[in-house]
Amino acid sequence: MKNFCSRPFTEMHFEENGNVTPCCVMPSNVYPIAKGIDNYLNSEKLKEIKDYFLKNKRHPYCKACWDSEDNGARSHRLYTEKPSKEIESIHIRYNNICNFKCRMCNPKFSSSWLQENKIHGYFKHEFSLDKDIFDINPDLLSFILKHKNTLKKINISGGEPFIADANLFFLRWLQKNRLSHLTLSFSTNLSKIIHRNINIIDLLSIFKRVNLSISVDGYGKSVEYSRHGFKWDNFINNLNYTKKVKKSLIQGLVCVVNIYSVYSIPLLAQFCAKNKFNLVFLPCLEPEFLSIQSLPIEEKEKIIKYYQSIEKSGKLFYSKKISSEVLGYMMKEQLDSYSINKTKYNCNEEFKKFNSLIDKTRRQNFKESFPMLSSWYDSI
Repeated sequence: MKNFCSRPFTEMHFEENGNVTPCCVMPSNVYPIAKGIDNYLNSEKLKEIKDYFLKNKRHPYCKACWDSEDNGARSHRLYTEKPSKEIESIHIRYNNICNFKCRMCNPKFSSSWLQENKIHGYFKHEFSLDKDIFDINPDLLSFILKHKNTLKKINISGGEPFIADANLFFLRWLQKNRLSHLTLSFSTNLSKIIHRNINIIDLLSIFKRVNLSISVDGYGKSVEYSRHGFKWDNFINNLNYTKKVKKSLIQGLVCVVNIYSVYSIPLLAQFCAKNKFNLVFLPCLEPEFLSIQSLPIEEKEKIIKYYQSIEKSGKLFYSKKISSEVLGYMMKEQLDSYSINKTKYNCNEEFKKFNSLIDKTRRQNFKESFPMLSSWYDSI
């Protein structure tokens, strides 16, 4: 079925606020379903969502996936498997403790952003430092033990999970309860692999199967600009160490396609091809002003010519995947919900407002970091 998704049937996502949803891309603050496992599994809203999919209908709560797909990108829904009668996968978001302040992120997912936002106040919502997920959901561990024979996979994210005390507790708890057969999948920036004098990579290597999805939005110095706290040399050292200990831990590198990353993507693709890493592209739909779809047509044409020159020269790795998932996505018309003409602000003007404020706070310079975009930036 074209619109079917198995996640409501096979997965649960535990939010740091205590809410439970079918997956990690359904924000519980916008679409609250239930608090607590039993309340969630027996909720009328979950039954409604399942019914929509069984009838091949799009449920409005799943807007993020529909928007991605309609924008020409591969959504979270498309990475699903066939439905099961049992919960086979759970997603745990420990908390929002993070050592990075990525420009495409916000205080909800980063404690570092939370502290900086107190200085300039760009984000107007109230945010707080999250409590430990195991304090919020004490029944979570009991559920895992109860369903250990049918549960197959645990997805873990943050914040940055490798610097969370909850991560050490949970990994040791899994060991103690002989649950190393479960597949563990982490979303990590790989900036810190030692926490509380414990090497996380060494600890993970004892589990039967671990998948690390490693965030790196671009290549080299451009990433240090957009992902504040990131250091390229440190990233390479930690990546090489992980590869040496157990290369199979590295599921792939994940790049959010946005204004900051678009010109360095070919270099990142070359790096991944050389090291035989899988590279996954994710579209930046929010904030809208960071999307490459928001660029004026003149800038898009420059980007296309740049990519074409790389393809013709043969000096860097190039593939149809880059062409379709980056350029194809860039040239696809915006959805109504993300339409530049229907927002309350001009995307390019909002980009400069946001960027200038963050540059001033962090003492960075956009034009020096991205000279190929400097003329566009000056024209705003």
